[in-house]
Formats: sequence, structure tokens, C-alpha cells
Amino acid sequence: MGIDHRTRSLDEEGRRKAIHPVEVKGKWQSRRQPVQFILIFFFLAIPWISVGGRPLLRLNIFERKFSVFGVLFQSHDVPLLFLFVIGFALVFALATSLFGRVWCGWACPQTVFIEAVFRRIERWIEGSAFERKRNADLPLSERLPRLVLKWVAYLGVSLVITHSFLALFVGPEALRAMVLAGPIESPQAFTFILISTSVILFDFGWFREQFCIVMCPYGRIQSIFQDTNTFTVAYDARRGEPRGALRKLTKESPRGDCVDCTRCVQVCPTGIDIRNGSSQLECIACTGCVDACDDVMKRIGKPVGLIRYAPSNGSSRFHVGMRSYAYALALALVGVAVVAVGEKRTIAMVEVFKAPGDPYSVSEEAAGLVYGNVFVAEISGQRVGRNTVEFSLRGEPGDQLVMPNNPISAPEGVILRQPFTVRFAAGSLREGRREITLRTTVRAESSGPGNPGSEVKEKRLVLIGPF
Repeated sequence: MGIDHRTRSLDEEGRRKAIHPVEVKGKWQSRRQPVQFILIFFFLAIPWISVGGRPLLRLNIFERKFSVFGVLFQSHDVPLLFLFVIGFALVFALATSLFGRVWCGWACPQTVFIEAVFRRIERWIEGSAFERKRNADLPLSERLPRLVLKWVAYLGVSLVITHSFLALFVGPEALRAMVLAGPIESPQAFTFILISTSVILFDFGWFREQFCIVMCPYGRIQSIFQDTNTFTVAYDARRGEPRGALRKLTKESPRGDCVDCTRCVQVCPTGIDIRNGSSQLECIACTGCVDACDDVMKRIGKPVGLIRYAPSNGSSRFHVGMRSYAYALALALVGVAVVAVGEKRTIAMVEVFKAPGDPYSVSEEAAGLVYGNVFVAEISGQRVGRNTVEFSLRGEPGDQLVMPNNPISAPEGVILRQPFTVRFAAGSLREGRREITLRTTVRAESSGPGNPGSEVKEKRLVLIGPF
């Protein structure tokens, strides 16, 4: 008989069928559940966690400010943010090369919330998998009360998730103000909540495994990162085949250890048969089939491990392949680049522009005519604490810097614009122009390795007057 690669989520005509995986307990699930609850807390609480008075993660797209692990990045830090993205991708590649789709089965928000929250709500309200299958054929009038209660619970959970997600972008304080003010005062935020809640309800409540099978690109490229040393959830065909029912075992008709109970299929959240191969697109490495098979093996007096986490080369020992070493080396190089680029971040960014309006001003003093050029200094603090910027000129005798505040306090993340005037004698110009050096001395409140306490920069300014 040929292998049927069609999953339980599709019928003979290719239409969607609901999957009701049977609940399973075992060694791997006892490890997986605490991980899921920790991740749920992390996913929901991360907008409210602060490090040194700054959000652990904040993606303020509108102001182009991003706080990652308590470190503030702005739009001019794009090279550093790009390195973080590359590093994140390499972490995925390294983890996949070592342990297969461990992200999908253990840490992906889709899997975590569906398995630990939405399926639990489903079981509490509608019963076990067998009860849900049996009740699926009942008239809608009999199923409607529980169905409505289930989707109301789904809606409540989805609203919590989407509000927490919005807090990543606007911050908890702004989110609280939006909620208290109502949707009329914040129509954009309300629209975002409405759309994202609908998407989560559709995906986590109904679409579920179809997202992993149809839409998620990670499942389609996972084999690129793996080799024969990668640990994956695998079925030992040499030990299990030929499979057959336990009652049919005879000396004349030998069978493998697999009794073809299909328990591994019943517990699979994507509806696959792991016995068809360990690198199936739909397999998310949730290890449910491992615990289910081990339970059956114990019941019939056979050794556990017919389905197990193991390398695809048949070995039972953990071995790191060359591909994993290559990913680890690339990740280390990215880490070095992050440190190198990070150490070049300044205490404060200072840019100087010519102010709009008249190109120069003229005043008559006792020493003669004095010209003035107006500039604007744009200052952005980059370091935690009280940063100060002091300006001075390096030019000819008689050059004068006129600035209302000098030095200037430059708090982190705040952009200040300070106009100032450079006054100079009329006779110092040559053909109506002259260059001068503006010296900026920036001092930080704190210093340490890779974070100097002060820095000095010089900028060339062009002074203009009449020809």
C-alpha cells in the first residue's frame, strides 16, 4: 500500500477539515509546558518591562526610536539595527541546524498561544478531542451555547494579546491613555486593534495549522539549514517495520515494534504521520508523537524510543556538523561587528545648518562694521544620563560665538535645536566668504569600557558677507 501524504486537515476533495489532536502527557510535554507559560508571560509582559528606566523593547516607528534590551537606537543607527537582524537570522539558522524546527514547536507565538491557551479553552468548554469530534455532527442549535462561549473567550484573549502588542509601539502609558479616552480620540489605534484582533481570532481560533502548512515560509526553507547531524523528531523504521497490529504477531508473520495504533497521528497538531519521514513540511517538532509512542511502547512491554529526537543519520549521539560550526562562526563575526559599531556610537549627535532668512546681518560698532551669520545646531543625546555639549570657535581674532545657552544639556533621545550667531569683522572676509571651525566638546555623566566620558568634534562652517 502506498503512503498517503495527505494530512487529516484535508478530505478526499482537498477541503479543510478541523483537526482535534488528542491530549498527550509524557517526558517531553512536561518540559514543553513550562517553557510555553514562561514565553506567554514574556510575550505579554515585555512592553511593561524596563531596564534602567528604559523599555526592554520599544519600537517607536513614528519617532524612529527603538529600544532593544534597554539600549536606545535611532534612525541613524540603521547599520547597527541591520546587524541585529542578521544576527537574529543566524540564531535561527544555528538552532535549526542543531535541533530542527525547535522554534516552531516550542517558541513560536503561534504554537505557544494555540497549544497553551486556545486549545485549553476549547477543551474546557467543548470537552476532549473525542467529544468534539462526536459533537461536530450535532445540530447547530445544540452546539451553539458552547460555541458562543468559546469564541467569546477567544475574543477576550485576542484583545489582551493585541493590546500588549500595541504597547510595544506606543508604550504602556500612551496605551492606557488611549483606552481611557475611547476609540473616537484614537481612531488609528482603534483600527489597529480591530484588524489585529480579527486576524488573531481567525488564525488562532480557526486557521491554525494551515498557517504553518500554507503560509509560513520557515517550514519551506528549514531543510536548507539542516544536515544529517541535525536532531529531529524521527521514526525508527528499521525497528518499527513492518508494522502491524499487536494481535497479529506470530512467529510465521514477524512484525516490527510499531503496532500501527496511529496514536502518533492522533496527537499531531498538524495531522501528519511521522512514520512517513522526519523532514515533512508540516512537522513542527512539538514532540507530541514521541510521548504518545513511548506510552504505547511501555504498555506493550517494548523499549521506548521508536519515535525519538535523533539525528537523521541514525546515530543516537549528539554531534555538531560543519554547517552548525559555520553558522556559529558567522554569528560570532556579527557579534564582533555589533561591538565594533556600537563602540563608535557618539555621546551626542550634533549637526549644524545655516538658518533660513537673510544670509548675513550688519551692525556698526566702535571698531567698525561687524557681520553676523546665523546657524542652527541640532543636538541629539545618545547616552543615558545627563550629557552636555559645549561649543567654541577656532578662527581669527575678533570672531565671536553668540549662543543663549552654552554648554547645553542633551538628554538621551531628545532632539534639541539651538540657534546661534557667529560675529566677525568685515575685513576678515576674502571675496565675500571665509571658513571657520566650530569645536564641540561633548561630556557624558558616566563612562566605561567602550563608552568614553568625553569626545571632541570639529565642523567646518562657511561665513559669508558682501563681496
